[in-house]
Amino acid sequence: MSTTPDLGLPELVQGQSTPHVTFNVALFVQQMLMVGVIDRAVNTPAVSPTEGDSYIVGPAPTGAWAGRANCIAGYYGAQWRFLPCNDDAGSPITMGARQEGLTVWVKDESKLYVWSDTASSPADYEWREFAGGGGGTPATFTFSTTDVLLGRDTAGGGAGEEIAVGGGLAFTGTGGIQTSAFTGDVTKTAGGTALTIANNAVTDGKFRQSAAVSVVGRSANSSGNVADIAASANGQYLNRRSNALSFDTIPASDVVNTPAGAISAVNLQAAINELDTEKVAIADAASASEVRAATATNRYLTPASLAQRACFNARLSANQTGIADNTETKVQFNTEDFDIGGWYDNATNYRCTPQSAMMMQFGAGAGVTGTFPVGNSTGIFIKKNGSSNLANGLPPYAIVANDNRSFAFYNDTPNGTTDYYEAYVIIDTSSGTGTVSGNRLTFFTGAQQ
Repeated sequence: MSTTPDLGLPELVQGQSTPHVTFNVALFVQQMLMVGVIDRAVNTPAVSPTEGDSYIVGPAPTGAWAGRANCIAGYYGAQWRFLPCNDDAGSPITMGARQEGLTVWVKDESKLYVWSDTASSPADYEWREFAGGGGGTPATFTFSTTDVLLGRDTAGGGAGEEIAVGGGLAFTGTGGIQTSAFTGDVTKTAGGTALTIANNAVTDGKFRQSAAVSVVGRSANSSGNVADIAASANGQYLNRRSNALSFDTIPASDVVNTPAGAISAVNLQAAINELDTEKVAIADAASASEVRAATATNRYLTPASLAQRACFNARLSANQTGIADNTETKVQFNTEDFDIGGWYDNATNYRCTPQSAMMMQFGAGAGVTGTFPVGNSTGIFIKKNGSSNLANGLPPYAIVANDNRSFAFYNDTPNGTTDYYEAYVIIDTSSGTGTVSGNRLTFFTGAQQ
């Protein structure tokens, strides 16, 4: 049979007995190029193909496609037809340089493929995605996915590629590219250039370093940049003088004259320095008369003239329920009104452990409710080291059914290290349980004498 070169399309010849068959086969082969193929690089023929189905055969075909690597196969007339077809001798034409430029649309990928030499070797050929020929409008280059650029990211020349943007860039959705929005401690709107630092985002570690023994601020009486305000020696204090901030000592001229018996201006700085060196503080309990009496000789405060006094007062945050009948039960005073010295534990053991061997005065009170007859009473008492009852509660000042109150007081000298003190109650309910009321009549207190 006479065929065309390169593609092997059958030709009509004079006197042919069935020219329509030859013509129809040629038409179908051309149709495969005009309407495209279903998929590409397929090595195994479909089991139940539909008339008109076509594919680009893969590099290692099997079955009815054997020997037709890289050809276009189409199912027509209940058999597979190929492009290129056969030569005049009836042998399959192999895809090679003579077929360069053959172009077909692949429906599965919505892309146009062309038979062309490879980027690595002009002597080798393959089906390559068509990426435009350097001309035309953007719509004619290639079909691409959303939000990509067309170019080539792979080294060396070759077919175009889809390149996604990143690194702070984003598409506008209207044909442009802009910087993306910033979120977190530093924010910026999409496409904007102004950066904003969020409130309270600058931590200590991100703040600038400062000079030793200094504070960061502005010493001048005007707006401007901050700077380090440093203390050059011990005993200096930050103060404002002559409309400027600085560290220095307190001159006697800055101290107003005081009544007789108070701290004198001459010795004020020395007193402050000595108190700072010895780490001595005035306790809340120290009265003005005690301070004046202590300083009557030297006319200024000395460490020996002051003593820090520890004291505490604790109470219940709510009623303590479930107190068993006639059973010694520790009252869990879990709320502190004050605790100078930090000797009372209001979280775990609910006890005071004095850290000084000075006499302590303790007091405790309990308001108790429950179901018990008139005449039954409650008692609160203070224990030392969990066993010794130092003080039993005084008789209730009022005996009323289901409502009882008791108080206890005691002085003791602890060893200053391990001795501890707790408040317990015992309730005579006759039956059932009692409740320690979480009101102001229920308390546990202590103070150094």
